[in-house]
Amino acid sequence: MWRISDEVGYSLRVIATELVTNVLQHSGSQDVSLLLAVRGSVVTIRVSDAGRWREDEGEPEERRMPAEEAESGRGLSLVRSYATRFAVNRTIHGSTVSAEIEMAGTEGASQASERR
Repeated sequence: MWRISDEVGYSLRVIATELVTNVLQHSGSQDVSLLLAVRGSVVTIRVSDAGRWREDEGEPEERRMPAEEAESGRGLSLVRSYATRFAVNRTIHGSTVSAEIEMAGTEGASQASERR
């Protein structure tokens, strides 16, 4: 059994939920896999799919940002804010998004407790 703080647990739930939701809503993939691994004090969440990455080509980034009151569109921004490290790997076979969290004393964990 892992012994993690409430803040780290909350951050892990937010990240996993956002990444899987992105696959279901945006990738067109029929498959999604989630890997949760612990190595030392680092927890890694890796979500992979066999879909295609959709970008708003030609739209400046500031125009792609959701309005403050929007109900969706902040998934990867939330993941970035909770994770210690974050990476997206896109290939012709699909996408893999990885996020890492330090189990003790991380910025992501302290940010999570401030948001509640």
